[in-house]
Amino acid sequence: MENIEKEHSEAFSLFYEYVFGDYRYFHYNGLAEYICTDLEGDERKEARELIILAFKKNVEQYRTIRAAGHLRIRELVPRLEELLRSEKGQNSNEFRSLVNWALLKIDFENVDRDYLIAILLGEIGSNDLLKEDVITLLIGFGKDTEVINALLNTYLNAEYVSQELIISYALSTIFEYNTKLHNALRIIGFNSTEKRKERHQKVVKLINKEISP
Repeated sequence: MENIEKEHSEAFSLFYEYVFGDYRYFHYNGLAEYICTDLEGDERKEARELIILAFKKNVEQYRTIRAAGHLRIRELVPRLEELLRSEKGQNSNEFRSLVNWALLKIDFENVDRDYLIAILLGEIGSNDLLKEDVITLLIGFGKDTEVINALLNTYLNAEYVSQELIISYALSTIFEYNTKLHNALRIIGFNSTEKRKERHQKVVKLINKEISP
């Protein structure tokens, strides 16, 4: 697509770059939901058509599958189910989780919240969904108390910086207008146990203030 910046809005240009442009955009930043859902009207329709066309050409990539979930393209459910049965779907936990994430995202109204929470907290094992994908699905439940408690529990007990980072992203998305919380969540790293504890306490305090009656 030529002259994408001139022909489309900034939101569409961003979508196109992340999904069809330089893979490094997606590799380093992932595909946040707003990159797809900020599209409106004809541009949203065009984005859906581009994703469907990519699937028809059998050039599904991690980012087009992620976009299919964010845009909730029900027409792609049969193809996604085929991908689950494919060799890659059977042998790659990461790919299988991604496809299952997309299917659940498309049919989010029927997602079992408690099942997702149980996976996140390690109460049940799952080879079909990685915790990272569970976390991004839980964002859809908003300020649900059980979801927030599960996310906080995982945040406080994060074993890796990457895990703390994705929880921070989830909480920042749910509490999108809380600037103080956003600032506290931006500080990632395990350089000091004491400072990490202080940061965690601040985050918990800010969130409790948000969800308290």
